[in-house]
Amino acid sequence: MGDVLDADRKPLMFDQIVQSGLLELLQARPDFQFLEPAQQIYAEVLISYLKGDVLELRKWISLLESKPEIDDSDVALALAKLRLRIREHQFDGEPAREMLLAMGLKTHWRGEIHFVLAMSYGIESNFQEESDHYLKSYLLFNQAGCERKAYKAFLNHVAAESSLFPEKHFLAEHILISKNSLRLGELSIAGVALLNISREYQKIRAFQIALKYANEAIECLSKDVGMNHYFFALLHRCHILIELGRIKDAILDLEAAKINKFPEVQQTIQLLEQLILKAGSSQSGDVIAPSAETPSPKAFSKLPPTWRERKEETFVGNIEVAAQLSAHEGHLLEMLSLQPQDKFDLIHSLYGDDLPFDVVENRLKNLILRLRKKLPESLIFENGKYCLSKEFKLRNRLKRV
Repeated sequence: MGDVLDADRKPLMFDQIVQSGLLELLQARPDFQFLEPAQQIYAEVLISYLKGDVLELRKWISLLESKPEIDDSDVALALAKLRLRIREHQFDGEPAREMLLAMGLKTHWRGEIHFVLAMSYGIESNFQEESDHYLKSYLLFNQAGCERKAYKAFLNHVAAESSLFPEKHFLAEHILISKNSLRLGELSIAGVALLNISREYQKIRAFQIALKYANEAIECLSKDVGMNHYFFALLHRCHILIELGRIKDAILDLEAAKINKFPEVQQTIQLLEQLILKAGSSQSGDVIAPSAETPSPKAFSKLPPTWRERKEETFVGNIEVAAQLSAHEGHLLEMLSLQPQDKFDLIHSLYGDDLPFDVVENRLKNLILRLRKKLPESLIFENGKYCLSKEFKLRNRLKRV
C-alpha cells in the first residue's frame, strides 16, 4: 500500500542503515521510502560503495548535487564524494574532510562522518588521524545505541593503533571484540577480529594457531561471500598455508578468491602468486606458471596496509624471521594471550593429568625456555603467574572492516 507500513512492521531508522552490511541493505531497500530524502539517497550510496560500483556511486552523487534544497543533502553529498575517493584510492580528500568536520557539530550524522573520515585517513596511511576519528565514531555510535557500528569503529581504532604502536600486542582487545560481536550477532565484525588475531599469531610463526583462527574467521564471514573481507580472509589463510608448505591447499583458496575483481584483492592475489613461486614452483605443480619478471612496486599500489607489510617481507626480504613455533609453543602462547596463568593451569591444559607431576613440570620449564629463546622478552613471571610481557613485539598491520 504505497506509503503505509504494515501494522507489525517498525519504521526503518537511519541508524539501522549505517550499521548494515550489503545483504541487509538490499533486503531493506523496499523500506528506504520511509527514510528522509537525503537518507534514502545515502542508503543507495552505501549499497553502491559496498558493491564497488563506481558508476552507480557517481549517479547518486549527481542526484544529491541536483537537490541542494533537501535537508542534510550537503552532508550526504560530502560523505558520498569522500566514499568515492576512498573507493578510487584517491589521496586528495582534504577539502571534503574539512567540509565534513565543519558539519560535524550540527548534525546527527556525526558518527558516520567520523567513520568515513577515518577510512579516508587510513587509505593515506595517516594512522594517527585514522585512530582518532574511529575512536570518536565509536563513542558517538555507542552513545546513540548503535552497538554494531560502534564495535566496527572500535575494531578499526584498534587496528589503527596497532599501526601506530607496532611494539604492542592487541590480542586481548580483539578477543573482546570477537566475543561481544558474536553476542550481538555481528558475524562480520567478529570475523575480522578473528582474522586479526590470526595475523598476530602468524607474525610470530605460530602457524597452527593462526590457521585455527583463520578458519574461524572464514566461518564467521561466510555469510558475506562476495564482500572484500571474506576474500581477504581466504587470501590470509592462503598465506598461512604457503608458510606451512601446503601449497596445493593454498592454491585452492587463491583460485576461489579470483572471482573478486576489486583491484586491492587482485593485487593481493598477484602478491601471493609471487609467494608461491618463491616457496618453490615444484610444489605448486602447473596451476600457477612463473611470471617473466617480478611485478614492479606500482603493481601493488592499492594493497591494504597489512598486505603492504607482507610485500616488504616478500620482495625486500630484510625482516628478521623467527623460528617456527611448535604446536605446544603455540598453545602456550595462546593461553597466555587470553589471561595470566599459573603453572598448574598450564600443565593441566598442555599435558593433562595422567603423567607424574615432576615429569610434566619439567616439560613445562623446557617449553618455556624454548619459547623464550625463539621469542625473547615474550614471557614474564609475575605475581605467581606467567603472562605476556608488555615489551612483547607483534609487528603487524591489522585488517579494518
